Amino acid sequence: SAANNLFSRSPEVCVRDALRGLVIADPSLALIARTGSSSSEGVGGVVIRREPRGSPTGNRVRVISGGGAGHEPAYVGFVGEGLLDAAVSGHVFASPAPNDILEAIRQLACPSGLLVLIMNYTGDRLNFGLAAARARTSDLRCRMFVCDDDASIKDPAPAVGRRGIAGSLLMMKLACGLADSGLDLDCIVDRLESLRTRLATVGACRLPTGDWELGLGIHGEAGVGLLKSHQSSMEAVVGAVVKKLLADERIEKSMNKVKRQESSSSAACAMLINGLGGLSNLELSGIASVAFETVTAVSNLPVRRLYIGNLMTSLSAPGFSVSLLLLLGQDDEGWILETLDLPARRWPAASSPSVLRPDQLELAALPSDPTSASSDSSIPWQSAESLSSALASLSAVAAALIDARSILNQLDSVGGLGDGDCGDTMYRGAVAMQKFVEQPSNAIVTVSSGPRRLLAELSSLAQSDMGGSSGALFGIGLAAAAASVCQSPFDARSAIAALSAAAGAISEAGRARQGDRTMLDTVYGFLEAFDAGLSADEVWQRLPRAVRLARDGAVATAQMKPRAGRAAYVGAELSSTSESEARPDPGAWAALIILRTVCRAVGVAVEDTEAEDAAVLGSG
Repeated sequence: SAANNLFSRSPEVCVRDALRGLVIADPSLALIARTGSSSSEGVGGVVIRREPRGSPTGNRVRVISGGGAGHEPAYVGFVGEGLLDAAVSGHVFASPAPNDILEAIRQLACPSGLLVLIMNYTGDRLNFGLAAARARTSDLRCRMFVCDDDASIKDPAPAVGRRGIAGSLLMMKLACGLADSGLDLDCIVDRLESLRTRLATVGACRLPTGDWELGLGIHGEAGVGLLKSHQSSMEAVVGAVVKKLLADERIEKSMNKVKRQESSSSAACAMLINGLGGLSNLELSGIASVAFETVTAVSNLPVRRLYIGNLMTSLSAPGFSVSLLLLLGQDDEGWILETLDLPARRWPAASSPSVLRPDQLELAALPSDPTSASSDSSIPWQSAESLSSALASLSAVAAALIDARSILNQLDSVGGLGDGDCGDTMYRGAVAMQKFVEQPSNAIVTVSSGPRRLLAELSSLAQSDMGGSSGALFGIGLAAAAASVCQSPFDARSAIAALSAAAGAISEAGRARQGDRTMLDTVYGFLEAFDAGLSADEVWQRLPRAVRLARDGAVATAQMKPRAGRAAYVGAELSSTSESEARPDPGAWAALIILRTVCRAVGVAVEDTEAEDAAVLGSG
């Protein structure tokens, strides 16, 4: 049983405990007391609104839903103002007991009647159907609507039909809104029935192998297609889901109907991006972006409403589904959107992206900041050769950081001090810098624009492309370096002064000093080779020693306790790493790569320490 793997007091009471927690947190809700043997107390239950029977909404149609647990917040999480009056929960992935369902119906009985809205699963159809039939024998007005929106199976068995999945939530929202608007029970069912052939859902789930299975059910039922891991980019997976949706027989028929009508009748849609519990909000928003672009591009359907969230989960399955509800014509579109927009406490906030096309999602960037203004041209490069040398150095640094991506990620994973992505961060910055060097703007790379302008542009690039705290620190350092370039000519002394300014700014912003196991241990090691008052030639002569000292600083970080940045919070972990297993700080090693590569690119005779480096890094 899926319940055996849940964190709970016991599998038998996990659902009942969860329902109790839900109503403890919300005084507007209650549980219905169980009847029958005590052995069934933990199996499931009914969550119901505490609305007084004599309230103004007492004579409207009541709506209940439910199903097996494990899909929360569906459906117990949608009991409340603007949504369900009650939800009946079974055990994990198991249909509720008919007695529980009947008790919910009896509790909500009113002259206006009651709508039972469920998904098309055999157990739910049987148990809810039995309870509804028993209610009718007691002269309780009750009708049932079964949602069957799963479009992944092309030709389901007639006796079974399509499964009900996340699209049923749109039907739920509409049913509850129509009930709150005072519509008659039969009219509500008729409205929902008119939408049955315009609603479709297709899902996908990531398997442990990294492959994606299309059409996987919300209880782990097998899907209908497989995208291998090497074919499973977000564009490929979401694209396959959306294209299967648009190719659904029901959707195609509805679309063709619109095409045969007057040109004034246009189609649009509401879209629901649902997570199965194992994808982050970040991932779901990315899926929404790709789905929106794909639907707009492939079908030219305007998306009038877009909902995103983990609404009908499958415990913590790493999957999602996309649901489309077609809106045909202005009158039809009007009542659907008005009903979807009715306030509901537990429903995700509605967005109306129809005013935007994919090419209208971004505002124009503001002009460049003052640090890159053309007034910096008063500090030019010494010559065209100096500019060429600087660009060649940048190109070499980019190539070196790209090559070091893997080892930097490994260093960032040692001892639990980092999150293993230092190499990825440097890689992003390196790729951006490579593109910048290969296709520079003429206004930036002229001799007259000068080094200050180039450093300012690199600062902007680091902040926008590297990301994270590293991007911010490099951006701050490069901005300080740019600001320090205030005298001509820009020579070796100027470069060291700029590096010193960068180190000072990074130290202040990052609250780090030499000895704190950061990139500064490498940079300050490099700067130790230079005294004040050196000539440009003397600075040049000391560069080989500076590189050696930089390497010493980087290597020394292996035995340092981190006192700055994220690693400082878990610095105690370093004590569990033996001296022989300790490795340098990834930021310090990246700084060494940069300094050593620049020196080599400008012709400095740098000592070859490849064998020693391999030993230090544990790769030799």
